[in-house]
Amino acid sequence: MIASESVEKRNVYEPGEITGARSIFDRLAQNRIPYYSYSYHCGTDRKILQSFRRDLEARAASFFFVYLSELDGFLHRQVQDAGRVDTTVGRYAGARSATCPRA
Repeated sequence: MIASESVEKRNVYEPGEITGARSIFDRLAQNRIPYYSYSYHCGTDRKILQSFRRDLEARAASFFFVYLSELDGFLHRQVQDAGRVDTTVGRYAGARSATCPRA
């Protein structure tokens, strides 16, 4: 098995999942800080943003971590194409504005 494959199967966005190091998620759990963590383990970027919006509106936690892997992958592949980057980031920003109108 390739090392990255084993990492991808683990959810490093949860406490105790990074071997040999403490993460922010370990600290949140240790300090009993209510949080939500969203990543590709939760589904597509669209689903993550929908869940985030619902949980944010419900004030379900005091800390939210959102990792949008589709956007991240796109940016890695298209970093040289400023027009596509601007368009895609603009779409995500529009979704964020709809999600967080006061932000």
